[in-house]
Amino acid sequence: MANFDEQRQQQFNTTLFHYLLIFAVSGVVVGSLLHIYMTRKLVAPIRRLIQSMHELEKGSYPEKITVTAKGELSLLIDQYNRMVEQLRAHDGERKKLIADLSHETRTPLANLQGYLQGLQTGVITGDKALYRSLYNETKRLTDLIEQLDQLKELDQKKDHIILPKEILHISKEIEQCLAMFEWALTKKGISVHVNVDEAEVYVNVASLQRVLTNLIDNAIRYYMEAGPVEIIGFKEKNNYKVSVRGPSVQIPHEAKSRLFDRFYRVDQSRNRSSGGSGLGLAIAKEIIQQHSGEIGFREDGQIKDFWFTLPLEQ
Repeated sequence: MANFDEQRQQQFNTTLFHYLLIFAVSGVVVGSLLHIYMTRKLVAPIRRLIQSMHELEKGSYPEKITVTAKGELSLLIDQYNRMVEQLRAHDGERKKLIADLSHETRTPLANLQGYLQGLQTGVITGDKALYRSLYNETKRLTDLIEQLDQLKELDQKKDHIILPKEILHISKEIEQCLAMFEWALTKKGISVHVNVDEAEVYVNVASLQRVLTNLIDNAIRYYMEAGPVEIIGFKEKNNYKVSVRGPSVQIPHEAKSRLFDRFYRVDQSRNRSSGGSGLGLAIAKEIIQQHSGEIGFREDGQIKDFWFTLPLEQ
């Protein structure tokens, strides 16, 4: 300093040095503490992520990782949580599929084994009624395997193969599918009202036939009370909507959201001859989704309405 003598200048320099040293040490300490805190805050969720991956590797599904931080790490952990939930859901579906398949095949196989064993030992004798019963059991098993093959084929085509499609007159196709049920409709005394607008749709013919025959078969199988079965078709914006509706058995509220699930039957007490395998609507759903359409259900009192949409040919 200009006005300081040598002694005062030395004291000032010493004091300034002490302050600078204190500030420097304090800065290093505070910076180190902040670094440790931020590092732990950053590393902690990464450690939880690694631990969660180890649990997933061992075959168990870890709990959801919660992160309060924002940024790329939060997005990464959020995506990981979603992946774990999807794996858990798929694993549950796989186990349910195996259990349902075992349940669906156990009874007919047990019946076949019992009858054949009885024929082999001579406990029972064969007649037309018995052979017809054995044939029906084998046919149900064959139909079940065919439906599973259809689902497998649809699953494979979903991401890898495009269904071969062609322009189709929808009204003619509905009439042809309905004609296959003429005997069943006459036997039950069910009248059918058809109100279908003419239109051209771009679809896979065999797949559309599966959907139509399944919905018509369900309308006949579960028909109750009086009244006609109606098949309605009309244009709706860029889609064509088909509705198969009629008086049917009551559907519980909790079952409505599961109608299109695989192996699901509304009345679990029904056997395979009266209640089906629970795969028909699941197959219909897969087919309609592959055609970029929608399928659904609505209820108006005793009237049950199953509908689907298909894109119109542009």
